[in-house]
Amino acid sequence: MLLNFQKIIKDCAKENINSIFNNLLKYSKSKKIVVINFHRISDIGNNLLGTKISKNFFENYINYLNNNFNIIKPLDFLKNNIYFNKREKIKILITFDDGYYDNYKIAFPILKKLNILPIFFICPYYISSNKKIWDEDLV
Repeated sequence: MLLNFQKIIKDCAKENINSIFNNLLKYSKSKKIVVINFHRISDIGNNLLGTKISKNFFENYINYLNNNFNIIKPLDFLKNNIYFNKREKIKILITFDDGYYDNYKIAFPILKKLNILPIFFICPYYISSNKKIWDEDLV
């Protein structure tokens, strides 16, 4: 049963990733969507691998992006519902890899306050397990 569920998740993820890349290729070279990916947000600070950043750094960075760029919603991107005005050259899409709890606990309230909707890529294999995700296993 679990293997069947994992296959369904894997197939769904593959389909969505293919759709995302196909949509990225539709935009001309003069108008771009930049995908900014985060992994972990920490109350303590950054780690050596660069996969974990401090809450203060994250909040300042998101505020900068929000004040200087148009951060798009994932559904608009997936439905190819993105329009550029004459002066606009870049739009931002925010994503999180690996689905760490700190994404929900620390990052989500900051994003919610600014009405920013990111994409969270969750690793169902690690849910309710004691396995370390790759960046924790390296240190």
